[in-house]
Amino acid sequence: MKRKIFNNMVTLSFVIVFMTSALICVVLYKHNFNSMKQQIKGTALFVASLLNTGTDESYQLTDTLHSISDRITIIANDGTVLFDNITDIKDMENHLDRPEVKSALETGSGETVRVSGTIGKQTYYYAIKLNDGLILRLSFTSDTVYSTYFNMLPYILLIALIVIVISMVMAVNQSKQLVAPINSINLDKPTENIIYDELSPLLLRINYLRRNLDKQIIEAKEQQKQFETITNNMSEGLIILDRKGAILSINPSAVNLLGSSGGKYTGRNILTLNRSYNFQQIIDKVLKGNSSEDIITKEERSIKIWTNPVVKEGEIHGAIMILQDVTETQMAEDFRREFSANVSHELKSPLTVITGFAELIKNNMVNSDDIPEFAKRIYTEAKRLLKLVEDIIVISRLDEGENDLATEEINLLEVAENTAKRLNEMAAKKGVSMTVTGEAVSINGVYRLIEELVYNLCDNAINYNRNNGKVIISVVKRNNKAVLKVEDTGIGIPKEHWHRIFERFYRVDKSHSKETGGTGLGLSIVKHSARYHNAKISLYSVVGKGTTITVSFPL
Repeated sequence: MKRKIFNNMVTLSFVIVFMTSALICVVLYKHNFNSMKQQIKGTALFVASLLNTGTDESYQLTDTLHSISDRITIIANDGTVLFDNITDIKDMENHLDRPEVKSALETGSGETVRVSGTIGKQTYYYAIKLNDGLILRLSFTSDTVYSTYFNMLPYILLIALIVIVISMVMAVNQSKQLVAPINSINLDKPTENIIYDELSPLLLRINYLRRNLDKQIIEAKEQQKQFETITNNMSEGLIILDRKGAILSINPSAVNLLGSSGGKYTGRNILTLNRSYNFQQIIDKVLKGNSSEDIITKEERSIKIWTNPVVKEGEIHGAIMILQDVTETQMAEDFRREFSANVSHELKSPLTVITGFAELIKNNMVNSDDIPEFAKRIYTEAKRLLKLVEDIIVISRLDEGENDLATEEINLLEVAENTAKRLNEMAAKKGVSMTVTGEAVSINGVYRLIEELVYNLCDNAINYNRNNGKVIISVVKRNNKAVLKVEDTGIGIPKEHWHRIFERFYRVDKSHSKETGGTGLGLSIVKHSARYHNAKISLYSVVGKGTTITVSFPL
């Protein structure tokens, strides 16, 4: 603005100087020219009076004409030059065609101005007709208006320079005075700074835009805050990329899922978080405009990644990535497949035995004396099959997360004693003694599940015991917990199997399991029942000496 004011004032001063000087030149020129015209006319009348009276002697008249500074020419009525006080008449041509001569012959007087373009001069001619018919012509030569202006140009330029310098100083000072109040305007409160009335509409508009802008900024910050709150609390990872793969936004879950430490990742390339080949392939694919759904492995965890490009008007502007930890889902799927395979195998074994023996009996391929033994085998396998189905149903219900089962106060010691009575006959057949010790401790739980838990622990303790072995069941209250302990003097479990014995159908010794008729689901039922009651299981075993399994129920 200062520069514009400065330039305008200097330009205006320059224009004014030259226009004023031009006007002055024209006025002076007109004034001088008119004065000279009047002077020429007066002289012409004076000379004409002398010539018309003819009182002076000829030589005296000639001297008088030569003494006049203006050019005097006497012309005959046929155009012949009779006298000229400056030029030799012998060299002069006929003047009959001159405009001023023609006019004088016709009207008694005439005048004209002729300009010489070569020398930049103009000549004024005035002619009058004498009494004897001769023409008296006087003339004077002067500069044209343009020549006059150019003659004055050095002085004009000097004046212009002085005026421009003064204008420059004034322009600087004036611009500072004009701009200073504008620079001091407080844009936060523009309506309180109306220095010039002309600025009032502008400042009111600025104030309006300022309020709208502040409102939009507040709304944008609020939306950004809401977005960050939502994304920061998502269990899934969210990443937004630009077209070059730089991170525009990333939430903490995405950082954790990709196994990176905390820090500022905005603006960094996405590959700084994970440089694995599979991850690079996913990024390359989405930045080329292809959606994908892939799974990568990071530190033994399975991360599922959904990617989708952001396309506008056929051009890729970036990409959105959603990450989810599907480790448990993958494990559950693996367990389901393994469980299905194991169930098929476990069901097939007793059914094969039952079908085989039944077919032998049907085809009369068995001696009458052997039929009772075959029937006993069929009955045993059928019971095993039924037990397997019942265990599968229990496991399935617990897997489905049944939370609406009826609970009641259960005397854990009483359940242990009843279980010992149920299994006492089986234990006696195997030469195993059962002992129940402890105190009456009540817990809140599902009776059927607690009974299944105690039964399966005791059943395993008997089946994997040795001859003349012992099973000791104890119930005590310790540290605000009800502690159930089942201890046996059996074959023991190698330590490398401890972490897997509670898996479905897992057996340490498959040949021994066939002898005992177990389903392989007993300890899995124990684990699920304990988990349902928020109980913790601990295991200690020494090969050849026995195993102790402890279940601690919260009170």
